[in-house]
Amino acid sequence: MKKFLLLTVMIALFAIIGQVKAQDPCDITGTNCDYWHTGGNTTYNDPNFPGCDIEIEWDYMVCDGITYFSLSTISFFWTPECEAVYYFLVPFGNYADGRNLAIMWRSAFEQISRDYFTAYHFQHPNDYICPNTYTCKTITPGGCNSWRWAMKLPGPGEQYSWIHLKYTPCEENGCCVTEAIWCWNRNTNSPELIGKPTTQYVTEGDCRNKSPLYNPFEGYGPEWLIGPPSPCGFSCYIDN
Repeated sequence: MKKFLLLTVMIALFAIIGQVKAQDPCDITGTNCDYWHTGGNTTYNDPNFPGCDIEIEWDYMVCDGITYFSLSTISFFWTPECEAVYYFLVPFGNYADGRNLAIMWRSAFEQISRDYFTAYHFQHPNDYICPNTYTCKTITPGGCNSWRWAMKLPGPGEQYSWIHLKYTPCEENGCCVTEAIWCWNRNTNSPELIGKPTTQYVTEGDCRNKSPLYNPFEGYGPEWLIGPPSPCGFSCYIDN
């Protein structure tokens, strides 16, 4: 009888372990999720491009105690200070470079999650004091993605063009997951990043054989010049 009970417990344990291993990192639907909130705009100043104000539009959702962020748009005015940003993100002249955009979004995500956690701390000053941690993640849907740019030419009284960059998945499955873990350091009275953001990548196969699932600029007016989609490529640049 004891051997039977031990065998039953071991089978149940292995089943649980198997479920944990099989958990899809791209599935953020949990038992306590709310919905995607409009996060607004964050002005991001990339250290590689001083003087250029880059606007990052993002949404967020809280699910099982983890805050998820989703990138909506990277945008900027094509001023002399931002000219280098354009050629970094659209180096080929006709379509955007997904690798460089993923690098910029990952860097911006660190700033956005820091600001978000700081605001949370001032509302709940006794939560997540080091070593207790607060986890933020960003998930880019689709293991393979395509990027596009759109340019709004200057209107009356305007001096510079307005550049928008967006992504669209090239497959229903897969994703890019980047995680940042924070805690509040009472000694410095500031947020502390535990380690550095780490990235996990999931795809279904060769991106070159896929096509964008939709046009992210659908609905933009005739005043916008919309560039062609980039070839489908990996949804994130891994640099752990």
